[in-house]
Amino acid sequence: FLVRRHANQLDDPSVFRIFGFFYGGYRSKFWWWHLIVHRADQLIVHLTEYLIFTDVKAILVTRSPLIGFAWALQLVVRPFGARQNNLMNRLQEFDFRTRFTTHFVLLGSLVLEASALVCTLAAVPVVVYNLNFEAKLVVAWINEIWSGQRGAHHSTLIGWLAKPLDWMAGRKLALEFQVPHVVWHGPGLPMQVVEYHAGVFIVNTQTGHYLTASGMNMLSESVRCHGLMSQFEVIETDIPNQAVLVGMNGIVKKQCYMYRDEADTTFLSLDAKDYKIVPAWNSRGFVSLFDHWLVSLYKLGPMEQRQYFASNINEFMSYLLIQGHVNALPSAFVDLMCVLPMAMRRLRARNISLPRGQASQEAVLLTMEVKTMVWAKTAQQSRRASLNLMQTFTHRDESADDYMVRAEEIVDMLATLCCFEDDALASLLIESVKIM
Repeated sequence: FLVRRHANQLDDPSVFRIFGFFYGGYRSKFWWWHLIVHRADQLIVHLTEYLIFTDVKAILVTRSPLIGFAWALQLVVRPFGARQNNLMNRLQEFDFRTRFTTHFVLLGSLVLEASALVCTLAAVPVVVYNLNFEAKLVVAWINEIWSGQRGAHHSTLIGWLAKPLDWMAGRKLALEFQVPHVVWHGPGLPMQVVEYHAGVFIVNTQTGHYLTASGMNMLSESVRCHGLMSQFEVIETDIPNQAVLVGMNGIVKKQCYMYRDEADTTFLSLDAKDYKIVPAWNSRGFVSLFDHWLVSLYKLGPMEQRQYFASNINEFMSYLLIQGHVNALPSAFVDLMCVLPMAMRRLRARNISLPRGQASQEAVLLTMEVKTMVWAKTAQQSRRASLNLMQTFTHRDESADDYMVRAEEIVDMLATLCCFEDDALASLLIESVKIM
């Protein structure tokens, strides 16, 4: 009842500081979920186990349908926020699925009075399934609490002990920047979806050494492959047999001569040396398996991220029409969805925070940053997006970096806008549309 009194002020810092534990992470309209549904589920479990029933079969018979009902309710409502591609909703559903499967197998073994061998064979996949769930919980927890503390250790001993956690957080961070992005080409132009491509390795045909980015427009050769520093993108130009070699976040850009042999193998001629183009890889062995597992857990695959973008477009439209009280969707809808996250990212990069409770000041800062970005982009030569041609990126070029947006940044933008008061939000939207 205390939280209900402040249901319209859940984002207020004073309210969140006192009651945020009960509704943090949930969508605003489901602030009651933890207090009612989650607590009721725990209460029923304890009642059936300790007070009502004493027989194991009776407990399992009662608990299985209750878990099934809670699972179905979770699937229908999905009360958690959309961050990390609905990670919390998916983990909660996995929790109910694991509990239901475990109880169902236990109940079946008891009712059918299965032999020891059958029980053992049934227990193995159940244990593996539970371990998989626990591993996902641990990895998600580590990434959430450790991503911001990666490498920030005050002693050598802690630094060595934390190396596995640093490595795990680093793999997650690297994969987050290899997801599909949308590129904003300018006001009134469509946004372009670009997908990550691992690029190529450039190998000397005589020595077998790898070409590596060593500085601003500087290249060197190395016996070993040095990951991102050895991954390049070869962009063909309109001039025949001419290409541009791009590497290391755009700090290397070299004109080179490109040709192919009879086997259609591509070669580059650079600084009087011949190099062979070899498809690059991001990881191998255990690291590759762990990366695939993280991609599955966080839904970082190309199709999952495209679906994430589609759901974010729907969320942004719903926010404007419902919470934003907008009576007409502006023609610059796509521009707003791209520019606002980029403006927030630019402000944070300059250590300008967006604190809660100062919505009017945030609106002014965002409006000024939107104006700066639109003017800068308008002064550049924009190119239109293609509906048929798939665009890819290997390194985020510095000139285009500020105009690329991930789906997660759109969710963060919506979370920030939810803290705005109606007047501040209306002022931000109106001024931003005028600028477009």
